[in-house]
Amino acid sequence: TSILRLLLKFFERQGYEVYGVENAEEAVEIVKNKTFFCFFIDRNLDGSDGADLFRLLKKEHPKASFFAMTGNATDADRQECLDIGFDECFFKPLEFTQISEAAKLVFEKLGID
Repeated sequence: TSILRLLLKFFERQGYEVYGVENAEEAVEIVKNKTFFCFFIDRNLDGSDGADLFRLLKKEHPKASFFAMTGNATDADRQECLDIGFDECFFKPLEFTQISEAAKLVFEKLGID
């Protein structure tokens, strides 16, 4: 999707090694062989809810930070994401400065430049 491509380019320009997938099956396959510290997951994935993917990935990467993205921009939707266990929830249209700051804080906490 166009949002995925924009996010990938945005994070690559900031020096991050990034992977982007369009569905849960691809995500599950990629995380099998790599260590990840930060995930941005759309709540509305092709054929599934991003919350289900979050639960699977959290088991594989319990120390990683997880951020939800949703087009449902209400306080209730944000709270639902937090209740599920996401570290934060970002509303679309995305504020790139907010997601950049979130990623930066994850790596600062881990002591990774």
